[in-house]
Amino acid sequence: MNDLRERLVKSEDFDEIFKIVKEAVERSLNVHRAGLALALADLPSYIGAYHQLGSNFIVVNKAVLNLVKGFARSREEFNAFVFTILAHEYLHSLGYTGERDVRNLVRK
Repeated sequence: MNDLRERLVKSEDFDEIFKIVKEAVERSLNVHRAGLALALADLPSYIGAYHQLGSNFIVVNKAVLNLVKGFARSREEFNAFVFTILAHEYLHSLGYTGERDVRNLVRK
């Protein structure tokens, strides 16, 4: 997993971070999903991102990303945040619906 961490630190866009998320999940849980896309949208501030079950999109809140980007002390810190929210929603897209279970898997 160290190679994924190194790539995460250097990543400069969401698509690369999402590729890393998918690789990490496949290595950890031996599951994957193709055909999923990312979208940015203006959402209420209490929503970081969401995946609607059955859809092919993970929607990320632009305002939250901009806020975190402004407070992050480094690209590594910002990328770690993006990784976390994308991993969380990616796990939902794989059928993991329990919030507690998903949070624990993301920590793993």
